Amino acid sequence: MIKKAIVPAAGYGTRMLPATLAYPKVMLPLLTKPIILYVVEELINADITEILIIKGWKGHIMENFFREKPVKMINWLVERGKKELAEKLMMGIIPSHVKISFKEQKILNGLGGAILLGEEFIEDEDFVVPLGDNIIIEDNAGSLLRDMIRVHQKLKSAVTLCVAPVPKHLIPKFGIIGYRKILDINGIRVYEVSEVVEKPPIDKAPSNLSIVGRYIMSPITFEYLKKAPLIKGEISETDAFQEMINDGLKVYAVDIGNRRWYDVGIVEGYVKAVLDLILTKAPDGEKIQTWLEEFLSQKT
Repeated sequence: MIKKAIVPAAGYGTRMLPATLAYPKVMLPLLTKPIILYVVEELINADITEILIIKGWKGHIMENFFREKPVKMINWLVERGKKELAEKLMMGIIPSHVKISFKEQKILNGLGGAILLGEEFIEDEDFVVPLGDNIIIEDNAGSLLRDMIRVHQKLKSAVTLCVAPVPKHLIPKFGIIGYRKILDINGIRVYEVSEVVEKPPIDKAPSNLSIVGRYIMSPITFEYLKKAPLIKGEISETDAFQEMINDGLKVYAVDIGNRRWYDVGIVEGYVKAVLDLILTKAPDGEKIQTWLEEFLSQKT
């Protein structure tokens, strides 16, 4: 079983300024939780028990969130008879069997650089990489990663990606895959990847299938990342994946299905994720939806 994950969560979050002057972007709230907690809970629900978070700007705020118990707040709640909430805080943000550690990405050399920082932590095991600023909304949290892990192990993949179709005009904004064939693995739609292209022009794109911020990797990935070129100061994981394919290693991609994903490191994705969570997960979602419909009707 796969038990380890590296979570890239560094970067300045400049597209979310000025909020990210105060907090790392992964600590911005989505409803009542910081972004990073959704990612960690997804990992826990996929039976991941050892998590290395790659921190950067204001990283100590994230580290304190997971490690410190808010003693003053707990005492204040107890004094006011709110024992149930106090007990929840005393138990901690994550279950006791889950271990979270941190490592700083001092040189911001991209996703590839963040993954390389976890080589010693991973040792010689397959591992999960969920991007800290990509949110997956699904009926059962962690189900996508569980599907990806099953496919990865069954097909003995070197790297297993996740992909989702995107509108034609958005193709140049994403990493896009080409594929040789489509497989059905226990009801999971899987593509055998033939090429990986970073932000191709529409007329040069091999498909409209965009890479989503969830990966399963084998340890050999580290060797390819070490040889990958630097592009605009960042280690190109896309080139590393393509080299693996060129060398005959198997790379597969799991279709995201009816799940939704958002890049919450940009304003548009952040707002869409907030609205999605409100309308599908929040206790008062129906009331807010009614208000939103009334509001929009007045605007048109």
